[in-house]
Amino acid sequence: MKFRILFEYRLTKICLVLALFLMGYSGLIYGQSNFKGQHSTSVLTKENNNLQITRNQLLINNNWEFNIGKGESFTRINLPHTWNSNDNSKDGKEYYRGVAKYKKDIELNQDQLNNKKIFLYFEGVNQVATLFVNGNSIGKHIGGYSTFAFDISKSVKAGANTIDLEVTNESDDNIAPLSMDFTFYGGIYRDAFLIVTNSIHFDVLNNGSNGVLISTPNVTEKMGGLNIRTRLLNETNKNRKLILVHRIISSNGKLVETITKNVVLSANSGVNEISLAGKVNTPELWSPDSPKMYTVVSEIKDLETGSVVDQVVNPLGFRWFSMDPQRGFFLNGKHLKLTGVSKHQDFEGLGSAVSNELLIKDLEMMKAMGANCYRSSHYPQDPEVLNACDRLGILVLDEIPLVNSITESEAFSGNCHQVLTEMITRDYNHPSIYSWGLSNEICILAKGRIGSERGNDYDNYLKKIISSLNAKAKSLDPFRFTTQSMHYKTDRYESSGVNKIGDYIGANLYLGWYFGVPDSLIVSAKKMQILSGNKPLMISEYGAGADPRLRADNPRRFDFSLEYQTQVHKAWLKSILNNDFVAGSFVWNFADFSSPYRGDTNPFINNKGIVSYGRIPKDAFYFYEAVLAKKPVINIGMKNWKYHSGIGNSPGSASKKIVIYANTDEAELSINGNSLGQKKVNDYSAEWDVPFRNGKNLIEVSGIASNGEIVKDYHTIDFNLIPSDLHQMKTGDVIRVNAGSSLYFLDEEEKAVWMPDREFTKGSYGFIGGKFLVNQNDRIEYREGVADNIKETVKDPLFQTQRIGVKGFKADVSSGQYEITFCLADLSIKSKSSVYELGKEDDVNKANVSGTTEFDIMINGQNIAENLNPKKIKGELTAYEFSTIIYTESGLNIDFIAKNGMVGINGIKIRKIK
Repeated sequence: MKFRILFEYRLTKICLVLALFLMGYSGLIYGQSNFKGQHSTSVLTKENNNLQITRNQLLINNNWEFNIGKGESFTRINLPHTWNSNDNSKDGKEYYRGVAKYKKDIELNQDQLNNKKIFLYFEGVNQVATLFVNGNSIGKHIGGYSTFAFDISKSVKAGANTIDLEVTNESDDNIAPLSMDFTFYGGIYRDAFLIVTNSIHFDVLNNGSNGVLISTPNVTEKMGGLNIRTRLLNETNKNRKLILVHRIISSNGKLVETITKNVVLSANSGVNEISLAGKVNTPELWSPDSPKMYTVVSEIKDLETGSVVDQVVNPLGFRWFSMDPQRGFFLNGKHLKLTGVSKHQDFEGLGSAVSNELLIKDLEMMKAMGANCYRSSHYPQDPEVLNACDRLGILVLDEIPLVNSITESEAFSGNCHQVLTEMITRDYNHPSIYSWGLSNEICILAKGRIGSERGNDYDNYLKKIISSLNAKAKSLDPFRFTTQSMHYKTDRYESSGVNKIGDYIGANLYLGWYFGVPDSLIVSAKKMQILSGNKPLMISEYGAGADPRLRADNPRRFDFSLEYQTQVHKAWLKSILNNDFVAGSFVWNFADFSSPYRGDTNPFINNKGIVSYGRIPKDAFYFYEAVLAKKPVINIGMKNWKYHSGIGNSPGSASKKIVIYANTDEAELSINGNSLGQKKVNDYSAEWDVPFRNGKNLIEVSGIASNGEIVKDYHTIDFNLIPSDLHQMKTGDVIRVNAGSSLYFLDEEEKAVWMPDREFTKGSYGFIGGKFLVNQNDRIEYREGVADNIKETVKDPLFQTQRIGVKGFKADVSSGQYEITFCLADLSIKSKSSVYELGKEDDVNKANVSGTTEFDIMINGQNIAENLNPKKIKGELTAYEFSTIIYTESGLNIDFIAKNGMVGINGIKIRKIK
């Protein structure tokens, strides 16, 4: 199987148009548009001393009005915009999925309308958009992740023009996706443009493309052949004689080839498609290491005057690739292990309304980490994402939002085919794209049992849709791969036969997270490959959750600690790199993302990212950078924590393990200017037991790269030292105990760390009696606490865990006054499993939950609280804190006296006041 491909840029931003146009014409003029309140750059040409506007693309993001629901009042907003940037993570509330209205006034003068065509162009509106201009119905677009345009020429007039766009993100059984582990943000969440062309122009309405599609059926190191298909329109009432010109410009601005053809376009003849062939000798090849780009400047010229009537610009990247079931992926004839990430488009605090700058920074961060491929999960993403991948050299799997299940209707099938057509047409010219994705885990919510009448009907319809989508993709683009991403439970893919559709398979495998052990990843991948007809294989998802606020001394599966996530990623990446039949892999996920139906330690967030929702790297990111980056790397793993805590194990200090990630042979670590010596870097990491003193501590690490370059990293940690002998506690010292948990919890509100639960030891502190509240089921052998959202707090990990059946708590403190805070929550609701936890389906929750509890609290014989019942005070799954102040001369002895059920304590904090 071998593909040779050449691609283009989609419709580019006007600044790129101007820059490239300048290469070919000395008469370029920058003009200011007459559209009010917006900045516009116009492309003009100078021919026979006459100026003509060829095309004007105006960004119209500012000064929209927005109205949600049934209200009458509008508020002023700018694009990109979503109405779900905040409500997708509210306690106990469903995020809004409904109708909203957008409105904008645009003023045009008569000169801008004479013999011109006017279009509105939207890069993304979720998920149904209905357009009216000056009260006239223009049309409707269905699908939340595609780019589309409307011709509004017949509805605009000189003077003020009102644009009304009705948008809904309501659930619709005939629109994909039907369901998924991410938020279906509503709104005009990408850029919007007004495009003005002459009446003779390239096709603006071609599914988001600019009317020029470029392919390269034959590419070698000696010759790059290309075919350019162009869609032209003459919307005048006269036949026109024209010249179609394609100029090929190299990465250094040199004109390397010109392809021309004289054409006659009949009056009002609709779309005219013209194909022209050309070649570039000894082309500069595009690759992740050397993403050499060409540019195709396409122009329509008037044959008599030579003036340019319309112009568009597209990218060009010469390369070819192939994939082998046993040897993996090859680019330009050379083996290349694909190692990359998947990513959703949202960002903390912004939802899906993310600026181009932030989207590009994500990709630059991936590239700096060493990633060479990217999966646009689970939908086509912003055009600027693909532009950046072209420029940076990142290969892309571009996929449609067909996820989890289907609706057995012609309307649903038609929508899937339309979305696929829009994706391939818009993105066709990007050299970064090597594959089209047809679906993701499409059998995870299949209807009916295998072999039943209902199951057979569903399977047959599913196979029909996927087969038709594959055929459609091949008809639109015979030069790229097609694939599906399938979850590990393959029986339904086999019964329906969809596992045999596509050029290679994507395996979503979470061995070592939801179930199994990391070492079985490759065994499962090979099994899926064999069952799918021994096709080439990529691991399209693998990952583990990690709450940036949780760390573990002894990490275990499903504890959401940063340490466990790094531990399993180490094992997974080693297996992937050592097995050639695995053509490549995508980490799930690059960044944490919104998931409104998840509990976990950070509710409403899928935290499998190797960077946080706000793009702060986790330890696993630093590990990948050490392995994959081709630059010298050294990083301190603890860098995302500015605070820590520990019990002293020597006079004036407490020892903590610090891990560094590096690709140097050795590294040296110092703490507060004192060297702890050099260590060999094994498996891209090294660790030291570091003595921390109370207060600020400066960690420094350095290493020498193979090229002789010295690389360093620094980090300061504010350490809360708990003395081993509590009689040494000073005024202001604090002990925080994360009850029922073996994890350290970073409290971002208090800028401090809660210590793991511990039993009492003389001279120190700890609980007496009781055990950890745990969930045990067939997927998770041992999980501390519950996975539910805890209301009225952002400290969910603290309140999700609990020590139950506890009798008391002791702290052998010196005499003085102490503030004692109790953290409580009723956890009697059993956590529900999620379909996205890709483990066994016969889960039985066996949580040893205490149920309704009433108890008294006594401190040093003094009754502090009677008949305390968190459920009656606050309700289920709701945080409750209260504090008391005690003076003691003989330590703190806290007794918990159960009245009904078992006592459950979520946290205790002791602060010495004086």
